[in-house]
Amino acid sequence: MTGMLGVSLVHRGDLALGGGDVIAFAVAWGWLLAMLGLTLFVGLVLVTQLREPGFPLAEVAPLPKPVVPLIALEGSAFLGLGLGLIVRPDFWGELVPWSVSTIDSRALGVWCLTLGVALLQALVEADLDRVGPGLLALTSIGTLGLIGMAWHHSDIAWATWTAPIAVGLLVGLLATGVVGSVLLRRARAATTA
Repeated sequence: MTGMLGVSLVHRGDLALGGGDVIAFAVAWGWLLAMLGLTLFVGLVLVTQLREPGFPLAEVAPLPKPVVPLIALEGSAFLGLGLGLIVRPDFWGELVPWSVSTIDSRALGVWCLTLGVALLQALVEADLDRVGPGLLALTSIGTLGLIGMAWHHSDIAWATWTAPIAVGLLVGLLATGVVGSVLLRRARAATTA
């Protein structure tokens, strides 16, 4: 939320904040206020969480060792792509296999950066039970991204070398979420049996 708020504020001139079509004006201000509100809410939740005493968490479903390098690679790829799209949208945005504006490049960069950090954080947690909600999110984002690419297939430059990479990254998210969820379900079943 903070990243999207930052992108929105940096590119506020691209939004209809100063007037224009009534619907665009209302949506622009609604978007900005929602991002601000969610950023403040998440900050409050984080401060509240940090004030709670820490305790050792039980290891329910340890991350399988063979998947660690794959998650590290996937997380690093998203982190690097996200940083590239945020810092140099003029260069990295041109590599996206569909048409994106500078604000779109940076917004996509925030998503990629967030996914990269989340995947790398999963390595620190090293337990599928603690990252269970994230596995559902990865499955959902991968699925929705692939559906979006299929829906807008005519807008994608499939002949570019980056189109298969975009599909591969989304398939990777989907596969990580599905495989992790299956492994978590098995581990929970084994501990209750």
